[in-house]
Amino acid sequence: MPLVTPEGRHRLLAICTVAVVFAGGATFIRACKVARTVGQGNTYDRVRTILVRRLNVPFRSVTPETRLDRDLVPEGVNRLELQDALQEEFGLNLPPGTANRFRTVQDAVAAVDAVQGAGTRPR
Repeated sequence: MPLVTPEGRHRLLAICTVAVVFAGGATFIRACKVARTVGQGNTYDRVRTILVRRLNVPFRSVTPETRLDRDLVPEGVNRLELQDALQEEFGLNLPPGTANRFRTVQDAVAAVDAVQGAGTRPR
């Protein structure tokens, strides 16, 4: 004798389907919230990501105290390229030559924060 009747099997399948849909939906919503939170990372995290991607250096090697001129930026890398990447990422205008004054990663973060705080965002 079967443990579940054919009608019971259909109900069980329907209940399982609904559970999977709801569980999948909840997981999707959680993933969207996490993605949104990650996308709104703080200035340091975003600058760090730019440096890691553009310079192809290990993530751990980029800290606020890391010197751009000595530790990260090889001879041929243009500071203007870094400035353009920051402007693109943050949607702002940095004054010309700003990137030439960056000594450390923290200098880049402070410059972006200063421009954002000054309301110089239109681009």
